[in-house]
Order: sequence, then structure tokens, then C-alpha cells
Amino acid sequence: MTFLLFLLVFLICLLGASLYVYSAYRSKKMVADYPPIGQFTEINGLQTHYLDCALDGKEDCAVLFLHGASGNLRDLQSVFEEKLRGRIRQIYVDRPGHGYSDRKGRYLSSPKEQAKHIVALLDHLEIDRILIFGHSWGGALALSFALNYPERVKGLVLSAPVSHLWPGGVNWYYPIAASAFWGWFFTRLLAIPFGERQFQCAQDKVFWPNKVPAYYHDKGGAKLVLIPQIFQNNAADIADLRCYIAGASPFYSQIKMPVTLLTGDKDQVLLPWVHCDGLEHDIAGLKRINLLNTGHMPHHTHANLFIDEILFLAKKVGFLERVSHK
Repeated sequence: MTFLLFLLVFLICLLGASLYVYSAYRSKKMVADYPPIGQFTEINGLQTHYLDCALDGKEDCAVLFLHGASGNLRDLQSVFEEKLRGRIRQIYVDRPGHGYSDRKGRYLSSPKEQAKHIVALLDHLEIDRILIFGHSWGGALALSFALNYPERVKGLVLSAPVSHLWPGGVNWYYPIAASAFWGWFFTRLLAIPFGERQFQCAQDKVFWPNKVPAYYHDKGGAKLVLIPQIFQNNAADIADLRCYIAGASPFYSQIKMPVTLLTGDKDQVLLPWVHCDGLEHDIAGLKRINLLNTGHMPHHTHANLFIDEILFLAKKVGFLERVSHK
């Protein structure tokens, strides 16, 4: 009996060690496949990765792009950077704990705290005025900017945003992965082996009913979310979001700047009749565009429409005095 118990413990340890080594190997491969494409600076003691696409380096206004959960700056950069190049200053940022931006402390799972961190980055870049593009979780962050820094935010363009309390909760593994103790084991032993098996299915669901674009695998860098520490940070963002939303959503009526919201009618990730209907009710003058037969990644499937809305809003608030709207 003692021998069998010892053998069982040995096999469990061997399996755990194998999973740990495999996860470490695959993490290095993901970093090699999707290296950083921007610049680094230290903000509040944390390495922050961002991409600054300036026109002449002197603009004090820019469009700030905020990616959603399970993402990084590549997701939005792969859509907009080339098409907007030379037309307006663009800032793409890996949110704290995602991509190549560091994070210490679970407090940074809050959109309010992430906004505070990114404002410090904007101060470093000497950018006083911003338009914000926010997708999904990044939509909640964009709304937090609007509530807490209304003097700097001149308008929002939201893509399938999360904004209001939704029915149900989150997937069972997020609270586990987010925890300090069990999360360490879960993310370093299981996130990559099981995540890689489910990755294509999850990606198809996010884009459904649309097809995943051919460029997305090479340029989107979505697999970076499986890296253990990033997975744990992402899980905390998702697990903690309901609490933040409960406190923030009653104040959306205070948002007075122009807001344009684009949403897919087939979104299976965030229910449009919860979030988009809620925002339309709460924010006076909100412009809503419903995209037919479109899922949770409308900025990929309707990129030119988003660009038109960004440039229209930029001209409206005075960012493009010398550029005619096309």
C-alpha cells in the first residue's frame, strides 16, 4: 500500500513537471512567434509596451486603441495602423499584464486602475487630448476613461463593448486561474496544453458567423494570452469585471462627449441587447450602428466603416483641421 501511494505521488509529480516544462517551452515559442512590435517605457515602475504611430512627433492629440480581453495591441494594430498611417497619430498599448506590459498586483484588473496607468503613459508621451477606440473589455476601459478623465477624452468609438451587468457569470476556470495560489498551478500546468487544444474552436466562436481573417494567425498574436502569467492576469480582468461594472454603470449618463457604438447582431460573446441597449439608454446622443450577420470582432469584418467613424469623429472634435474626411 505504501509503495502504491509512493508510486502515485511520483507519477503525479512527473506529470506536473512534464506539463510545467512543456508550458515553459511553448511560452518561449509564442514569444518568438509574436515578438514586441512597439516601444517600451517604465510607467509607475512597470514596463509598458506601446506603439506610437506619430505624424511628426509633435501632435498633442491622438487616437488611443484599447484591446479587449484575451488580446494585445496586435489585434487592433493589424487592422488600423496601416490604413490610418499618416492621417492621425495612433497609440496602441498592451494593457497592464497583457502582451509585453508588466503588472504587479490584482488591483490592476480594474478598468479604473488601468485607465490611471495608461493616462500616465499619455503624460509621458505629452498627449493631452485623445479619442478612444475600445473593443469588448477595452470598451469598459474606454468608458472608465470617459468617466474619470472627461477633460482629456474628446470622444469614443466602441466596438462590441462590455458595459452593463450581464445574465449569468463567467466561465468556471476564470476565478480559479485568477487566484493567487491555485491560479499559479492552473496557469503553469494546464493553460497551454488545454488552451492550445481549444484555441481554434474559441477563435471561431469569437468571430462567428464570420470567418477568421487569413492574416489573423500571423498578425493578431492572440496565442500570447496562453502564456501563464498573461493567462492569470486576463482571468483576473474577467473575473473581477462584474464588480467594477456594478459600480460604474449607474454613472454613464454623465458621459457628454460624442460616442459612436458599432455592434454585430450575432455577437455570442457579449449580448448586444444588454450592453449596447444599455449604453443607448444611458448616454444621450449616442450614435449606434448595427452590423448585420456580424459577430464579436466587427472591427475586423468592417474595418473601413470603423475608420470612417474614427476620422469623422476626429474631424468633428478638431483633430483633423488640415485633413478632409474621406
